[in-house]
This record gives sequence, C-alpha cells and structure tokens, in this order.
Amino acid sequence: MTITYTAARLYTALSEAIIEHGAVTLDGNQIIYAGPAVAAPGGTTIDLGDVTLLPGLIDMHVHLTFSASDTVLEDYLSDTDELRLLRGAENARRAVLAGITTVRECGGRNAHVFALREAVQRGVLLGPRIIAAGASITTTGGHCWFFGLEADTADDLRRAVRAQVKAGADFIKVMATGGALTPHTNPVAPQYDEAVLQALVADARRMGMRVSAHCHGTEGIINAAHAGVTTIEHCSFQSDAGLIYDEATAQAVLAAGCYVCPTLAIGERAAHGDLPAGHPLVRYRHEIWPQRVANLRRLYAMGIPFVSGSDAGVTLTPIEDFAYNLTLLVDAIGLTPHAALATATTQAALALGRPDLGALAPGMAADLLAVYGNPLEDMAALLDVACVVAQGQRIR
Repeated sequence: MTITYTAARLYTALSEAIIEHGAVTLDGNQIIYAGPAVAAPGGTTIDLGDVTLLPGLIDMHVHLTFSASDTVLEDYLSDTDELRLLRGAENARRAVLAGITTVRECGGRNAHVFALREAVQRGVLLGPRIIAAGASITTTGGHCWFFGLEADTADDLRRAVRAQVKAGADFIKVMATGGALTPHTNPVAPQYDEAVLQALVADARRMGMRVSAHCHGTEGIINAAHAGVTTIEHCSFQSDAGLIYDEATAQAVLAAGCYVCPTLAIGERAAHGDLPAGHPLVRYRHEIWPQRVANLRRLYAMGIPFVSGSDAGVTLTPIEDFAYNLTLLVDAIGLTPHAALATATTQAALALGRPDLGALAPGMAADLLAVYGNPLEDMAALLDVACVVAQGQRIR
C-alpha cells in the first residue's frame, strides 16, 4: 500500500527550490514520487498542513551511550553495561523524534552500539538508522581507550581494523590525536604518524571501509589527510598557542578530498548560560570560539566539503539539539541555508557512501521530516518538528 504525505512546502534537498503544495509518496521503505501534490499517485493521503517537508536529517557524529552531562567521563566509567545500553536506547529515541533519521555512531563498545543498531533494524527499539564504528582505534592509554581497541604499530592497526570489520563495524574510527575527554592524552600531539595511519587506511579500503579520524592538533590533521581518511572530525588546528590556522594543512585536506565534520555546537548553548566563571566552556566561548569560527570560514571558502555532526553525548551536548549545528553554520560560518542543510542531507550521504539517503526523490529511502515554518528562511524551524517518518514508519 502506498502512502502520500502532502505539505504546504516541499524541499527535496536536490536544489534550493521550494515546491509549493508538494507531496512525497512512499511504497514501504522507498520513495516513489516527490513533487507537486497535484501529480502525486493515488492511495492513502495524509495532509500535514502548513509545514515544510524535507529529508530526515543525518547526524554524522554521535556517541549514543554517553550522558551529555557535565561529568561525561565519570558517568561513562561508573555506568554498568546495562545502564550504558539504556542510555543508548533513550538517546536513539530522542534522536529520531527530533527528525534525525540516520546517525553515524562514532565510538562506543561494540556490544552496546551494535546491539542498538540491530534493535532498531528489527523494530525492537525506536531510533534512527545507526551506522556504527563500534570501538575506536587508539594508542595504548590513548584518547577514549575505555571503549577503544589499543594499537600502537602499523601491524597493530591492521589487526585492529580487521578485528572491527569482523565484529561488524560499518566504518573505522581512529583517534589521530589526543582529546580533552581523556586524561593524560594530548589533543595537540598526534597519536600516530603518517605512515602508520596510511597502513590503517589502506587495509580499511581493502575491505571497503571508510575511515573517520578524530583530529585536534594540526600535525594530526595533516597526517590524517596524507593518509587519505574519509572524514576529519573537529579539525581544530589546535596548538599550544591556540587554534592557529595552517594553510599547508588546509591545502592537504583539500587535495585529499577529505570531508570536515566540525562538530561546531559542542556545549555551545550552555556556554551562553549561567555557568561558573571558571567553567571550561566559558573560556572556550570567549577565547577559542572566535578562532574556531575564523578557521572554519577559511576552510569552507577554500571549497573543503563540510558534513554536520553534533558529537552528541559529550559535555552538555544533547542529541536532540543537532539542528543547532546547522544554525551555527549559517549564522557564524556564513553558509547559505541550502548549503547548511546539505551538510546534514545530500553531502552527508555522499560522505557515508549511501546514495539512497539524504534527498527526496524516487528510489531514495523513506526518511522524512516535517517542520513548522521554513528552514530556508529560519533554520530554527528544524527544532519545531511536526512529523517524522523513519525507514517508512511514521514515528511522530
């Protein structure tokens, strides 16, 4: 049985045009029509009214089993396996209700994230499509060792990649630098040199796997770019002197064809709130944020493609607030609304290697989001959800 959803406005994401009085027709988990309502095929029709109908959003960087509290590390280390799994289930539910119909899960214990992925696939759990890395690959005692596979040499990394593919990973996540979440790691310094990362990427590609690299420090970014990773997470240009833009590194990222996932909104709403004067987010907002914005503006102006990921689950970054990342791309970095939406629809789908996602057109997956207002005029409309259809099922 086909179902047609009609709406006052239709945004397919294939162009910035809005189709007035649009419709999308679904046959199970596939779109068979998207265009003017007057030409839609017959069948059951659901009129959503004065809303904008657009593709479900793709969040390219989440940690479903994290707490998003001000004590994320303490929570994760003290949680039982059962509680981590329950956190993941709740975050998955909140994500899909917010119109996020696909997430790229960028690090957690295999047993947890793969179980969440399967539960959604089987219809046991309400949630988005989960594309999961599982355990991140890191150095001994390196960033996120507590859910990672520790590997130090090129041979260690090859074994780790093969182990993750065997375990069921959809892609490979590697920690190319240290990170703020993990004590005694250094975000500025690389955890792997270029040759070691090349060995990891080559073996991942041999098995059809894409590679995501966590990168803060500039040397780690250039190592990851030269190794040919698919996406560079954060891309902070972090150094002991601050976030210092480096043109040669940016050119290496551009030449390698890497996507940058800037995770722009980490803790950003909270940084405007009533935090104690000494809170790290207060310093971030006043000292680091201007550098971050300037660096990302330069990267985007060069033509480096962006994808949007929230890093949901880390400090004060709830998963349902993903759309705020798109607002910041418009308001702070200067993208057009259409370009910002592409980072969570069409461009995200390209980075995933999933041509069936991210747009409303015949043959695409039946992932729909309806919002009050028009996000091409005000991105905040994405937070005012009217209806969600995920993999053909009406969720909300």
